[in-house]
Amino acid sequence: MKSASKLDQKYWKFIILFGLFEASWAVIWGAYNNYFPIILQSGGEGFDMLGVSNALGFGIGAFLTGIIMTLDNFFGMVFTPLWGAMTDLAKSRKKILVISGTLASILVAILPLCYSTITPEKSGHIEKLVLTFTLCIVVSFFMILFWSISLSARGGFAYSTVPSKLYNKMSSFIMLFGGIGYLVSMFTSGMLYKIHYALPYWLGAAILFITMLLFAFVLEEPKGTTFTNEEDDDNTLVVNKSISRNPFKSLAFGLKQFTKAQRLGVLKVYCYKICGIFGIMGLQTYASSWGINVLGIDEGTMPMLVGTYFIGYLLFSVPTGILADKFGRKKIAFFGLTLMLLGAIALNLTKSIIPIIIIFVIMGTGNATLDVLPMPMATEYAPNKKVMGILVSTAGALGKISTVVSVPLMGVLIEVTNNYNTLFIVTAIMCAIGLVILKSIKLPSELRSEDEN
Repeated sequence: MKSASKLDQKYWKFIILFGLFEASWAVIWGAYNNYFPIILQSGGEGFDMLGVSNALGFGIGAFLTGIIMTLDNFFGMVFTPLWGAMTDLAKSRKKILVISGTLASILVAILPLCYSTITPEKSGHIEKLVLTFTLCIVVSFFMILFWSISLSARGGFAYSTVPSKLYNKMSSFIMLFGGIGYLVSMFTSGMLYKIHYALPYWLGAAILFITMLLFAFVLEEPKGTTFTNEEDDDNTLVVNKSISRNPFKSLAFGLKQFTKAQRLGVLKVYCYKICGIFGIMGLQTYASSWGINVLGIDEGTMPMLVGTYFIGYLLFSVPTGILADKFGRKKIAFFGLTLMLLGAIALNLTKSIIPIIIIFVIMGTGNATLDVLPMPMATEYAPNKKVMGILVSTAGALGKISTVVSVPLMGVLIEVTNNYNTLFIVTAIMCAIGLVILKSIKLPSELRSEDEN
């Protein structure tokens, strides 16, 4: 019989590649969230009030910018449960992941070229840039579509392949890689942007493309991890052929595998996460705008300041999993969300760079728990491993609700109040609500411990 350590080592290549997938998209979203909102708003009346940006753009307002920037989360919320359910009924999650991820990497590389035709004379006049604007939106749409498909496939692949006893470690290391990706993006994108505006995007696209090659040629997908790659159940194969190509039937089939109590448990876990990341999603989108309009820092330098947030995230990603194994997932989750609340309150009280850096590091520490723990918490409610596609995708979709609502709402509040500190007021309020929800959650592992005692 293999030792536990050898068993753990067997799955490290899976965990590392799942982490590289997360890192590549962290680099991509770091560039997309920092620079695309600037391109959308530049040239508009009332934007760049301190005159620190040289970017050319479409000149649209913060609200419409917020709508556009939530496209990825809208797709995540609406479509990833459908894709996740379909991957549970597919013959190969890996094939879906590799194809969709490769197409997404190509579109990421194309996106910055779409707005390269904006001239100083046309900047801020969207009526003169209709074709360019349409092209940007279409490319973004398909980039996000393929991202949502690859994300669903990766989630089901990860949690159906790796043993449940390694979930905390796997989630910690995936988020660690994601934190490294964001850190790389924040600390290199400014330099790359000043060399050529497309380089931050191309860096992420290159990492994603290489990661897809590694998935294709390094990992083998185990049998028996989906409903349709069963080796000895012909009836299952026949039944699922009639529904595997219909996303809505696939979703209904997947949801029926869960009891009402299990569905409610997953919902409560992700309601807590929704509240915790509500303001942070707005901050990720409008951080560069906040820097330009409040701190007087240009969009090329601002990523370095925001990058300090991911230092805290990076430092606490792996300890989160270790501490959760020792003290319990819920206790560490409560600690992390409390740090987020206190940090949001503190950001309303200062404009000094050094205190902001310290606060960002502390909030990044708390944010690590929000990304590492909810998925392992949600998987406690899974009836079996074959439903991991729909579980992981649906849980992730619930988490996207916060961004779909928060980013446009933040845009409205910023326009109404003309105050970017609204970001931190809303964050503090939502974190407080999240703590109340978290307190009410009873995880199956907690109930088992109570029964044993």
